[in-house]
Amino acid sequence: MKQRLERLPAVWLAPVSILVAIAAWQALVVIWRQPAFILPGPLLVCSGFLRALADGSLLRHTLYTLEEVLSACCWGAGLATVLGYLLAKSRLLERLLSPYLGRQPGGACGGCGSVDGHSGSGRVCSQRSSSAP
Repeated sequence: MKQRLERLPAVWLAPVSILVAIAAWQALVVIWRQPAFILPGPLLVCSGFLRALADGSLLRHTLYTLEEVLSACCWGAGLATVLGYLLAKSRLLERLLSPYLGRQPGGACGGCGSVDGHSGSGRVCSQRSSSAP
């Protein structure tokens, strides 16, 4: 059996795996007899997909979702840029918001005063300031 699988070309591995998975899915639908809204069969899902593709609703909903994702990314990047600029320019705002942003005011390490805070280096500061616990 193992020799047969080794002789099977790798090109056939993905399609055969997909067919086995779909057959197992259909077997579960038949065995469990769940309502279609809980466990729809592969034929029902395929027909719904083709119907959504044909009537244009799939493309419409995909574009709407893409619009929401891109809009959220733009808003997030814009707000982060403005907030970063304000934190860099306003010492008061930095001191007010730094505890909520998870960093020391001034961007310095509590132990040694390093400006980068050792971010990304994986290094733990061995120097402790007199005010550090």
